[in-house]
Amino acid sequence: QPNLEPLFPTPDIHRDLSAPPASEPPHLGWSHYFIGLDLGQSRDHTAISVIEQKTFFTNLRDPIDFAHLAFCRLRLRHIEKIPLRTAYSDAINRTLEIVAATNERPFISEIFQHPTPTTLIIDATGVGRPILEMIRKEQCRSPATRAQIIGVNITGGQKARYSEGIYQVPKRDLVTAFQLAVENQDLDIAAGLHDQRALLQELARFERRLTAYGNETFEAASGHDDLVMSLLLAVYWAFRNP
Repeated sequence: QPNLEPLFPTPDIHRDLSAPPASEPPHLGWSHYFIGLDLGQSRDHTAISVIEQKTFFTNLRDPIDFAHLAFCRLRLRHIEKIPLRTAYSDAINRTLEIVAATNERPFISEIFQHPTPTTLIIDATGVGRPILEMIRKEQCRSPATRAQIIGVNITGGQKARYSEGIYQVPKRDLVTAFQLAVENQDLDIAAGLHDQRALLQELARFERRLTAYGNETFEAASGHDDLVMSLLLAVYWAFRNP
């Protein structure tokens, strides 16, 4: 029998993610949106998570180059599940609508007047390069959907790597980045999200399993984990781009 370990126990995850956000200084910096897209197949939902990464500058300076020191905070701004058996083309169109909505945000920075950047991170594990190319093709039709597009294959390996245009990322790395964000109180959930309860339920069912051969797996004990996976993708990439 595998050893089971709940990664995000219900009371803890409710407390950590639903607590009022820490007070923020005036936003002297910029925002960056990270959109995680977990494309479902016949029995799984397509899920989308939108993380806003805010960068704040402080009055402290680096002792070496005297640059202002900065820190980042993450906020989950949007989550949604797309109905089962929705065509990939429709799921892609909905995703690009959300990308366009982030690009419609005004100049967030009070110092650096530039548009808010957006990065779309797509789980290409089950769908592969054709879906990535479909998204890039649709994106080219409208400047409003500009975004950096990242394809990720989620693996059971030990080390992340880049190969033939797609990032190979161990699932353990995705989970670790999310755990760090929660434990350090760097992540909170914006009030009033429609699928917040469903997300918290998925997190409570998400487990680490140690097999008889000593291998780690990460998956839902029951039900779906689509929202969780889209969120892990967005948080992981935000951690890669502080």
